[in-house]
Amino acid sequence: MKDELYEVFCEVFGYEKVKSSQHLSKEYCYDWDSLKNVELMVAVETKFEIKFSLEDLEKINSFNDILDILDKEQNAEK
Repeated sequence: MKDELYEVFCEVFGYEKVKSSQHLSKEYCYDWDSLKNVELMVAVETKFEIKFSLEDLEKINSFNDILDILDKEQNAEK
């Protein structure tokens, strides 16, 4: 799941490779503006066939935030 999410980030932001997913955050991705945020959320929802809650959307500031939500969604399905 982590690799698939990484691919979504690379696709949305036009990155070829990033050394660390730690740097995939609003703090380090200067082009992560409101439009890119919408693009990213739609791409993640489409890829993983989920729907973010408003509460989740308010908490998302990084790759790891999204990964945590995806992990919770996956565990909830079990």
